[in-house]
Amino acid sequence: MDEKKILREFYKNKKEFNLYEYYSLLINVATFYLLFCKIIFNVCTSKKNKTLPINIDLWTKLDTASAILTIITIRLIVMS
Repeated sequence: MDEKKILREFYKNKKEFNLYEYYSLLINVATFYLLFCKIIFNVCTSKKNKTLPINIDLWTKLDTASAILTIITIRLIVMS
């Protein structure tokens, strides 16, 4: 393939990708909101019931790590 044709195709696909950037960002921010809600729930219930807070489970930790990495990756793609 011709180099110019490859670059044109790349920029066309990048423009299409940029349309979905905001949706992806919204989904990943929702994951942070879920983590925030769990932390608030733990703080409130442990104070009210005088019990130990519930630990954040492994899946929440993995979802949060995935959200962080996805946001970083998307920002790097958009900035390139």
